[in-house]
Amino acid sequence: MVAAFRWSIWACLMSLLAACQGTPSSLTSMRLDQTAYAPPGYLEFCRRNAEVCADTTRATRVQLTDARWEQLREVQSDVNRSVRFVSDAAQYGQLDWWTYPGPRGGDCEDYVLEKQRRLIAMGWPRSSLVFATGMNEANVYHAVLVAVTDRGDFVLDNRRRSVEHWAELPYKWMLRQSQSSPRHWLRIASGAVPAATGTAAQVASLPSDGS
Repeated sequence: MVAAFRWSIWACLMSLLAACQGTPSSLTSMRLDQTAYAPPGYLEFCRRNAEVCADTTRATRVQLTDARWEQLREVQSDVNRSVRFVSDAAQYGQLDWWTYPGPRGGDCEDYVLEKQRRLIAMGWPRSSLVFATGMNEANVYHAVLVAVTDRGDFVLDNRRRSVEHWAELPYKWMLRQSQSSPRHWLRIASGAVPAATGTAAQVASLPSDGS
């Protein structure tokens, strides 16, 4: 009888754990405002990797199935575990150098580029995987990858173990890429829009050199 009771408790705990790790319910998306200049480091990266920064035919809001959610969690875990954080100054002798992780590791932008690359290889549309920047709780500049889905915008962050909804993070959000044109960035406004009705912002052309 004791064994049966213990089994019942264990089964309940496993059920709760599965529910917590399952595909999230519909949440909200970031509200985007006026156009802004892209970070110079990103524009320099695009000069060296033009194919990665090419415009897409349309903005895509991915249907967040269980399989897609597991892909986000897998990439978040694998990249955070395998890449060691190292500053651009220590690795490249420059204050800001956007690239994929090097032999010694990478900084926040490098984590984002690597996660984006792996998810695209899994079949994710590039337009659904965008950069976002802001100030973290220590008031330090930070960059993350945002997955734009029909259930809201979810963040893959090298400072966090799990994939999290953007509104749950204690960041002061600043800029996000346009989904259809990676070189074009927009300000992130306060507030949010329901995931079901959020649409990609239309942006005007910006100078390619960020000046």
